[in-house]
Amino acid sequence: MSPAAPSAGGGDAGRTASPGGGPPFGSTSPAGASPAGGPASPGGTAAGGGPAAGGGELVLRKERRQWLPVAVITFVLFALPFLGAALAAAIAGEWTIAVVAGAIGGVPTALVAAQLGRSRIEVTPEAIAVRGAVGRRQAPRARATHLVRAPVWQGRAGVVDTVFVLDAGGRTLLRIRAQHYRPSDVDRLVAFLGLPSTGPDRPVSPSELDALYPGIVPWVEAHPARLAAYVAALTLVGVAALSLAVRILASP
Repeated sequence: MSPAAPSAGGGDAGRTASPGGGPPFGSTSPAGASPAGGPASPGGTAAGGGPAAGGGELVLRKERRQWLPVAVITFVLFALPFLGAALAAAIAGEWTIAVVAGAIGGVPTALVAAQLGRSRIEVTPEAIAVRGAVGRRQAPRARATHLVRAPVWQGRAGVVDTVFVLDAGGRTLLRIRAQHYRPSDVDRLVAFLGLPSTGPDRPVSPSELDALYPGIVPWVEAHPARLAAYVAALTLVGVAALSLAVRILASP
C-alpha cells in the first residue's frame, strides 16, 4: 500500500477543509486575516494567534472613515456655536458665561468623539465584550451557545448590522450593534466565535425580529405601539386626577 500523500503546503492531511475555501477547521488564523482567506482587515487585530473558535483573542475597532464624519458634524452643529459664545463672553469679560458655554459645547462633543473612537469589540477565552468610552458590557463566553445576526431598523440610524449572543435558553446575553464596523470585521467576529448562527436575510424591525425570536429584544422596543398607548393612557389618567384634585381644593 502506498503511503498517504501529504497535504498541500506541508499541513496535516487529517484536518477538515473549511467550506468556502477558507483555512481548515482547527488551524490557526494569522492576526488580522479574514476568516475566508481574504485580505487582512486593518480595522481589527487578532491578539494571541488563537484558533478561530475556542482560545485566542480578537479585537475589532470601528472604521475611522465611518465614525469621524459623525464626530465632525456633531462638533460643527452642536459645539461650535457654544464655543463661539464662550469666546465672545470671554472677550467681554463674562468669565462665568464663557466657562458654562464652553462646558456645554465641549464636554458632550468630547464624549461623542471618545465613544466613537475608543469603542471596540473584544473577545477573550473568558468573555465577549463591547467597550465604549466610559463603560463595558460583556457576557461569559462559556454561556454563549448560538448567535442571531440580523439587519435591524434603528430609526434615524437606519439599518444596523446587529449580532445577538444567546444562551441555551434563547436569552440574550449580549447585543452587539455593529454600526461603524466593517461588514468583513463582523464576519470575522461570527467566524471567530465558532457558534451556530441564524438570522433573517432582509432588514427587519425590532417587532419583526421579536416575532421570529421571542424575547430577543426588550419589550419596549418590540411593542412601540403598545408603549405609546400605555403612556397616553397614563397621561390622561394623570391629567384627570390633577384636574379633580384642583376642583376639590378649590371648592368651599
